Amino acid sequence: MANVLLLRTFKGISLFKEKKSLKKIHPPFAPPLSLLYLASVLEKSGHNVDFIDVSCESKPGDKINLIIDRYDSIIITVLPGNQYETASLSQFIKKKNPNIPIIIEGLYCTIDPINAMEIIQSADLCIKGEGECVINDIIKAFDGIGSLKDIPGIYYRKDDQIKNTISSIPFKDLDEKPFPARHLVKQYDYGMVNGIHLCKPPFTSMITSKGCPNNCRFCNSHYINGSYRQRTSENIIQEFKEINDEYNSVMIEDDNFLFDKKRAWNIFDSLIREGIDVEIFIAGARVDSADRDLYEKMAKAGVKFISFGIESGNQEILNYYNKKVTLSQVRKAINLSIEMNIITWGNFIFGAPVETREQLQETLEFSLSLALDMAFYRHLSYQRGSNLWENAISDHIIDKNDNFKLVGSCNTGSSFTEVELSNFCRKAFKRFYCRPSYLLQEIIRCISRNDFTIIRSLYSAL
Repeated sequence: MANVLLLRTFKGISLFKEKKSLKKIHPPFAPPLSLLYLASVLEKSGHNVDFIDVSCESKPGDKINLIIDRYDSIIITVLPGNQYETASLSQFIKKKNPNIPIIIEGLYCTIDPINAMEIIQSADLCIKGEGECVINDIIKAFDGIGSLKDIPGIYYRKDDQIKNTISSIPFKDLDEKPFPARHLVKQYDYGMVNGIHLCKPPFTSMITSKGCPNNCRFCNSHYINGSYRQRTSENIIQEFKEINDEYNSVMIEDDNFLFDKKRAWNIFDSLIREGIDVEIFIAGARVDSADRDLYEKMAKAGVKFISFGIESGNQEILNYYNKKVTLSQVRKAINLSIEMNIITWGNFIFGAPVETREQLQETLEFSLSLALDMAFYRHLSYQRGSNLWENAISDHIIDKNDNFKLVGSCNTGSSFTEVELSNFCRKAFKRFYCRPSYLLQEIIRCISRNDFTIIRSLYSAL
């Protein structure tokens, strides 16, 4: 059996020269579930697996350098934005041990595996899509048992060329996946913003569905995940029971957790009936899911946070994005959440190619009117596989090799430059969080909830 080391890097961190604690500078919010799913599959096959979160280590280079010779293979997860950190890390490993196979996986590898292999030149193999069904065969092939060319869904180097195999078939039944190997990350402290835990530690995350049945113009979820797939409520409750023994809070990372209201109701009802006591952070929800009975059940089941993809405060722009929601639905969802004492997080996007300065301002003013607990503003980008990206290719606005292109950074037909949109995002953050009325609102809510998480986080940021 093989000894396998899993690694996760993080954008914006100097891997080997940082003197301060990396954990205090920019820790990741959640554990790397894709790696932990792979780890679970490997362990069930008898392999020995270890994990290092490079972004949480004060001296990751020294630690890796000390133990690298113990392992037969390395697996590194790659996200959009950390591909160059992964390239640096892979090169560092190869200098120490040129013969060790480096396998890369993750969202960036699924979006553009060839580009991932070209950037991360020390990687020997790239997994496109879900790797759980092929990872054991990959480890065997590197050990001389079987051939890489017979393994679906991979890209690998041979004779200085990048070869690829037939596409893999994703899991149809997500219940067949083993639960993530969370014991490998117990040494790390996740779930923090500005150094403050948003939910009770220890914190973990989970996935109950893949993809999204909606088709928002800017989103590439269907390209990454394929068809929308759900785990059964019974399987999810089994994982909650396992989590309940070790963790006090969990983030549900689904793109659209509340889409199937009947399934959601069954999950929350079972959590209450089984006496499972964890705080829940719903990271992906649509405002058209707002239903009083369901939200009452959510609050009773322990939902503390809910994050909505609001995107715009202008109906024309919402229609352009194909959101299929209305501004009145946004208000209803936020107000209902607040009534249930659930902390609300709203996400907004600036820079639709057709957006005017007046519409940008409308979105900002709308966000300020919603009485949200937290707001996040970002710059729109063309993401590979989204409808927005495909249309931009057809209109010769971006190149087909552009996986992640900010609106305004090219001839998009937008009225704004990249700098102008970035400045508007900064303005929005300042307007939202520096209002005396907002600070008073949060103080009152914290006293009402007997939970000062938000105020502590804001104070830490200042």
